[in-house]
Amino acid sequence: MARRNHMLDFVSGFVRTTVEYKGWGLNLLTVSFLATVFFNVLEAMSCMKQAGAIAAQKSRMSVSANMMAYFAVFHAVIGVYGVYANSLVAICSGGLTFFYLPILRAMKNIGGFTRAEKRTMFIFSLLLPAVIFLPWKTQISAVTFVGASFAFSQLPWQIWKEKSRGVVQMKLVLVYTASTMFWLFYAYTGGDMLFKTLTPVNLALCFATIVLWLEYPNRQDAKN
Repeated sequence: MARRNHMLDFVSGFVRTTVEYKGWGLNLLTVSFLATVFFNVLEAMSCMKQAGAIAAQKSRMSVSANMMAYFAVFHAVIGVYGVYANSLVAICSGGLTFFYLPILRAMKNIGGFTRAEKRTMFIFSLLLPAVIFLPWKTQISAVTFVGASFAFSQLPWQIWKEKSRGVVQMKLVLVYTASTMFWLFYAYTGGDMLFKTLTPVNLALCFATIVLWLEYPNRQDAKN
């Protein structure tokens, strides 16, 4: 009981130090925080739907394994950065890591990964121990956020290269778009320069993906 009370005291003490707690009220920061958490839940549900589509159709067409692997690591890094930066919304986003793993599992089950993909995934995975153990957390997080933009660019690129939307789920793309818009909103109300710089790029990639998804139907659909 004493140990549990100590843990609760530790958690409540940490929450009181967060940006969201200090700025709580009827303001843009609080609205952005609640909305972003809401879209994190939608993203988690969309990831499960994407994993289900890959498994059901036994296809990974236009879905980038490197992008999904990077996003799994990316959200884990966000969670660690959230602890360092006292940001509840970043910590909550860290939980999305566990919803990208089923996508990777589904992709592995229908054919596995190439040697190049495995090497790339291993390199990605090094970001997590780096942000945990090295002192340059802000710098590592900044590099990780830049990498997320490059990783996400694989989605429109794959659709364009295949000339097909494949099994890419529009719901996931729309959630990415809405979530990114709120991250941008959150950044400009919370004063985080890291998000202010990179979220506009991610939003542009979201819109490009929507355009390409609408432009290139699934190949099987196009034949009907």
